[in-house]
Amino acid sequence: MQIRVLGAVEIVTADGAVVDPGAPKRRAVVAVLALAANQVVDADTLVTRVWGDEPPTHARTALHGHVSALRKLLAPHAARLTSRGSGYELIVPDGAVDALRFTELADRARQAADEEAVALLREALGLWLGPPLTGVASSLHLDATAVRLVDAHRRVVSDLARRLLDLGRPEDAAALLQDHLLADPLREDLAAMAMQALDRAGDRAAAFEVFGRTEAALQRELGVEPSESLAREHEQLVSGAPEDTGPAATPPAPPSVPPPPAPARPVPAQLPARDAGFHGREAELTRLDAHAPAGSGGAVVVLHGVVGVGKSALALRHAHRIAGEFPDGQLYADLGGGDAAGPVGPDAVLAGFLDALGAPDDARGSGVPTDRLAAQFRSLAAGRRLLVVLDNARDAAQVRPLLAPDCLTLVTSRRRMDALVIEQGAAHVELDVLGTDEATGLLAAALGAGARADARVGEGTDARALGDLAARCGGLPLALRLAVTSLITHPTWDAQQLADAIADDDTRCALLVTRENGVGALVAATAATVPPASARALDLLGLHPGLVVDRFAVAALLDTTPEGARERLEDLARAGLLVEGPTGRWRRHDLVRLHGRHRIADDPERPAAVARLVDYYRQAVTAAVRALDAQPAGPAEGADAGARPLPPLDDEDAARRWVATEETALHELARLAESTQDDAGRELAERARDLRRRPARRRRAVR
Repeated sequence: MQIRVLGAVEIVTADGAVVDPGAPKRRAVVAVLALAANQVVDADTLVTRVWGDEPPTHARTALHGHVSALRKLLAPHAARLTSRGSGYELIVPDGAVDALRFTELADRARQAADEEAVALLREALGLWLGPPLTGVASSLHLDATAVRLVDAHRRVVSDLARRLLDLGRPEDAAALLQDHLLADPLREDLAAMAMQALDRAGDRAAAFEVFGRTEAALQRELGVEPSESLAREHEQLVSGAPEDTGPAATPPAPPSVPPPPAPARPVPAQLPARDAGFHGREAELTRLDAHAPAGSGGAVVVLHGVVGVGKSALALRHAHRIAGEFPDGQLYADLGGGDAAGPVGPDAVLAGFLDALGAPDDARGSGVPTDRLAAQFRSLAAGRRLLVVLDNARDAAQVRPLLAPDCLTLVTSRRRMDALVIEQGAAHVELDVLGTDEATGLLAAALGAGARADARVGEGTDARALGDLAARCGGLPLALRLAVTSLITHPTWDAQQLADAIADDDTRCALLVTRENGVGALVAATAATVPPASARALDLLGLHPGLVVDRFAVAALLDTTPEGARERLEDLARAGLLVEGPTGRWRRHDLVRLHGRHRIADDPERPAAVARLVDYYRQAVTAAVRALDAQPAGPAEGADAGARPLPPLDDEDAARRWVATEETALHELARLAESTQDDAGRELAERARDLRRRPARRRRAVR
């Protein structure tokens, strides 16, 4: 049997009968499962891919109905649709899904010799029956998938034509290319190859006709002139110099009055200056080399990380490293996604890109719809080797119109761009703070470049002083730069003095967080982009002394439920203000904590929030002590009117894990609580001390 998506979505039985899956939504379910054949697709992912980011409330019920119907439809054939955990898996024989077979043949052809490659590529094109995913219900994921399949088809056509030319078969190459140009007249790369093939075949007049048709289509549809590469091919024809390869022939003379050569389009070079203080990130640069290799096209790479971690610096460093491999230009836009004033709209960015690529004024004037601007950008970028850097993106919706299939696009964002991973197959590179060696190296490089490095690093203390300073900055590149700035602007300070000074929370906050252009400015601007309740939660989190928090402690702090706390924490993680860990906990940078601590210092709710947090930890420590002592919960514990939801602390192992994770928070809260005059504070301090003194208790086997 076969499942087709390269054309109408349908199932073909072993005897050649065509089975219609049914309604457009059911066809969409078939397509998503088929394109991920023999892999488990999580139910939530399946709903998103079929219904979009905001599915209707009945989507899950409808999905179950479609799956049930498809199981009955597939039962008599060599395919099975099974439930796996929280998802579904469509199990089919190898080669049963035409799109996957198409990709396999194209991949094999790239590694094969010319003759074998031609056979493989022809077989791949034979699977193509029309516009892909015909008849499915539209969704962002499926629409993007259809675009990717069309791009893959174009690459196969181009690869096959190139192989035919290399084998000395220009007539076959020309016939192939001209057929596809009839359906896609704006493809300048195919037009250039067709002109080359016809010239080699001795039909130069036909080559001029191809140029004329393509030039007219570009002017009629887009209002632009032919690209530089197509213009060069035309100039070669005009010069009358035949290529060395191909059969010997006497081509006809060009027209007596050839059309004038098209003017060369501008080559933009918009990358900002590289960061002179950039240091380290060798592992991340290696990953970028793999995900976004020099000279590649048609790829999207997202660099994601918390505020101040150096996403833009890394993206620009990589962009400058590979810029020479993109002779048609480099485009750059700061999308302002982390600014409280709001992001830059895609219309303004597209207008700038079209201007840089030579589009006429009327093609990018005010009032031109976004989808038309985006279509013009994709058409101008088609067949060109362009590098695009989209810096500080707010979300996937802002980025989508700015993607062109043939471009290598680097996106930086404080937010995860999961939608681009799903829809575009984007690679994802997440940045963390610098390790000790790289952070120390950044400081040494920055200070060594100055005129007074000797005054900033005391004799014999270089390594220790810089290591201490890097640790106080938490490895955050922005904080490290601020420390360097402090040393430069205070000639009497050295690195060890600064490291010792910022060991104190208040001094560290003043020098690295609240100063002009400090970490706090970025945190505040980013917090303005999340819902107000989540921004308020970030401030209140400044009262929690730990760098790792869970939803139970945060629920007490915010006076909400654990589910409500999770929602706030997830908002902050999506904005790049927290990092979600693998076990239901969230991690933040110490300077983000200090930002909240500074903002909440004089807040009237501060005493009540501290009291809630202390009371929660008193209850949690009590439960942990009971678990460690293998004692049952007290009879009145569950009836306590002030009882708060606690994490699982039912056995000794769970209690020990919780205590180990909360050690820093318990120590600091006990110190804070000890100075209070209320019973809850004194009880927490006493029980926290008891936990610290408690020797490791050996588990006794039950006989």
